[in-house]
Amino acid sequence: MNRPVLLFLINKSDDKSKSILQSAIDTFETKIIILDTRGERDETSSVIELEKHTNAVILHATNSKAPLTGLEYYEKIFKSSSSGVILIDLDQDFSVGDIQIIIDAMDNIPDTLIIGGRGLNHHNNRSSIFILSQLSRLTGARVEDFNSGLRGLPGYFISEILNQKSKNINIWLEMYIYAAKMNTQIIEVPIHSRNNSKSPFLVNFLLNSSKLLYIFLRFSFLSIMTAGIDYAIFSILFLFSNSILLSIIIARIAAGSFQFFMGKKWVFKSRNKLFIELIKYVLLVGILMLVSYTFIEIMVTNFGLNAIISKMIAELSLFIISFMLQKKFVFSRS
Repeated sequence: MNRPVLLFLINKSDDKSKSILQSAIDTFETKIIILDTRGERDETSSVIELEKHTNAVILHATNSKAPLTGLEYYEKIFKSSSSGVILIDLDQDFSVGDIQIIIDAMDNIPDTLIIGGRGLNHHNNRSSIFILSQLSRLTGARVEDFNSGLRGLPGYFISEILNQKSKNINIWLEMYIYAAKMNTQIIEVPIHSRNNSKSPFLVNFLLNSSKLLYIFLRFSFLSIMTAGIDYAIFSILFLFSNSILLSIIIARIAAGSFQFFMGKKWVFKSRNKLFIELIKYVLLVGILMLVSYTFIEIMVTNFGLNAIISKMIAELSLFIISFMLQKKFVFSRS
C-alpha cells in the first residue's frame, strides 16, 4: 500500500517543535518533506539529526509560499509512489499520535480530504459560528476546525490544485471551495490535541488579512499624493487648454510616473524586473485612463457636471479596481 508523504512546516525553532519533528522521523517509515520558512538556511540542519534518516529532505520557502512549494515537490518526486500528503503545521503542536490518526484515515477513506479536528470551544462565539456556517454551506461539509494545521490531501486532489491558474495558496479557504466544486469529500477526524481558542479561524483570518490591509493603507496614502499631483496638473492644463483629453494624458503621465516608482519600492516592495512591470503598469494606466475619460465625458456632456468634479467621481470609482489590478497584475510577485 502506498503511504502518504509527511510535509512539515517549520515556522519556529523551539524545543517542542524539534521534539515533535524528531519523534515523527523516528516513528514513521515514510517519506518526509521538511519546509523551513524561517530563512535560516545555514542553521536548518541543526533542527534535527538527518544523518540516519535518508527518507527526509529539507526545503526552504517563504512562509506564504511554503505549502505550494511542498506540494510542487511532492508532485515532482513522490506522486507515483504515494497516496497523498499529510501537511503538519508545527506551530500548532500536533503529536505523533495525531499524525497516525490521519495516516489511518487516509488508508481507510481514500480520495478524501481529511482534517484533524481539535474539538474547538467556540459554540458561543457568533462570529465563529457565522464563518463556519458559511464555509459549511460552500463546501457541503460539517467541519468545525477548518483552521486545523493537520490535513491529509489525496494525490489526485494535489494535482488538480496545482493545475489551477490561481497560485494564491493562502491555500486553505480556496482549497476547500475547490474541493466542493470537484465533489471531493471533506471529513473531519477527531485527534488527541486540543485547542481551546474561542475563535481560531477568525483570529487567523484577521492576522492573515492584516498584511493586505497594511499594503492597502500604503496604497491609499500614495494614491492621495498621486491624486494631488494629478489634479494640480490637470486643473492648470484644463484652464489654459480647455481640453479634457490632453489634460488627462499629461497629468496622468506625470502622476503615473510618481505612483509607479513609489508603488514598486514602497507599497508592494516588488523585486521584479523594472522594465516588465513598467510595461504592465503603462498598459494598466492607459486602460484606466480611457475608462476615466469615458466616464468624465459622459458626466460633463450628458449631465452637465463640472469637469474637475466629474474626474473626482470617476477616479474614486476606479480606486479599488486600480489597487487590485496593480497587486495582481503589475506587481503580482511582490
